[in-house]
Amino acid sequence: MSQGVYQTLDTISSSDKYNTWIYNSFKDHLKGTVLDIGSGLGDIVKHYSGSNIDKVILSDYSTDMTDNLNRIFADNKFFSTVQMDIQGNDFYEILSSTSVDTITCINVLEHLKYDLASLVNMHRLLKKDGKLILLVPAFQWLYGSLDKLVDHHRRYSKESLSAVLARSKFKVDEFKFINFFGIITWFISGKVLKHKEFNKDACKKLDKIVPYLERFESIFHPPIGQSLIAICSKT
Repeated sequence: MSQGVYQTLDTISSSDKYNTWIYNSFKDHLKGTVLDIGSGLGDIVKHYSGSNIDKVILSDYSTDMTDNLNRIFADNKFFSTVQMDIQGNDFYEILSSTSVDTITCINVLEHLKYDLASLVNMHRLLKKDGKLILLVPAFQWLYGSLDKLVDHHRRYSKESLSAVLARSKFKVDEFKFINFFGIITWFISGKVLKHKEFNKDACKKLDKIVPYLERFESIFHPPIGQSLIAICSKT
């Protein structure tokens, strides 16, 4: 993991209201045994709870990350952690005996060089009627210096994400954009000013207005946003 990615994760970890907003955007689709791909510092997955969830399996390819996750969730038997690379060949041996009802992949697919292979592997892990929940950065025209900083290979449109999901045998049940305001801040920071780092103080200030943005978007449902959510079924 690059230093830029780690510093960004550390900065985003202070944006708890934003992480809660992300969780709220898909929480109703979580059920059974949930596998989270690329859990990082656990800032979003720590919110996973509810009567529909039996257990949560955290995963990451990085030993440092899995060790950190084990420390964070050591006292919570609801969570367990595995080290694996969803792009590789060892994932199935690690989880072959586990029946996975739901896979979440939140702000991870764009980091993976082989997104199609990764989705095929996720498809293989899911039960017959399993669900995949994806959240990815939207619109390639927004790709800029901040994307390079955090090792994004790409951003997605509905069309490009639909294409790779269809090839991996997933059916899209629902698309949803979130964070309309984020388009403006990301464009200015990454395309105009070409920032080389995230400002932690600025992120904390923006986090304070997140509840208002969430409430606004729950009413008006913006047609575009900084992030794209896909709720998918295994076919």
